[in-house]
Amino acid sequence: MIEKEYLEPNEGFSQTVVVKTGNFKTIYISGQIGDGDDLEAQTIATFQNLEKQLTNCNATFKDVVKMNTYIVNFNPEVDLPIFREVRNVLS
Repeated sequence: MIEKEYLEPNEGFSQTVVVKTGNFKTIYISGQIGDGDDLEAQTIATFQNLEKQLTNCNATFKDVVKMNTYIVNFNPEVDLPIFREVRNVLS
């Protein structure tokens, strides 16, 4: 049997869902965005939001298997080093 737990549901959806099947648990986290004036501030806020959701599920970044990242108006030469630096420090 599949058991679903919606963490902090809000207006019909939840950013974090824990799915348990037997001895296996999978955590789905979506919709994390960051506030800030630049990409670095936004990325820091996003990773802090992710960490909060993971902590709520008794997990850490070491448990993450896959992550999708979307950066609007992405400029690899400028944005990728910023993203990588924040990711390496916070995850």
